[in-house]
Amino acid sequence: QNHFGQGGAVRLFPVQAGWHAPLQLPSRHTDEEWACMLLEKTRALAHPGYLFDFSEGSFLVLSLIIPENQFREGVEKIKSVASGPS
Repeated sequence: QNHFGQGGAVRLFPVQAGWHAPLQLPSRHTDEEWACMLLEKTRALAHPGYLFDFSEGSFLVLSLIIPENQFREGVEKIKSVASGPS
């Protein structure tokens, strides 16, 4: 598991296989609120976890079928928003 953000509040789970990477964020927002906030503030697109049957906690699902530099840029944007004020 890879923790980042203020106090390790964001957790990127290891990818076993497939085209998606799950990311857990602090529960101060729902997964849909996180996804909308990221899109609005940074133009980073992530899927709310409930679309992938994450029923508890705040999860986003990131696509792995984009260029690596775009993925890294998106993760940096998520870190920035998650580490900022509520």
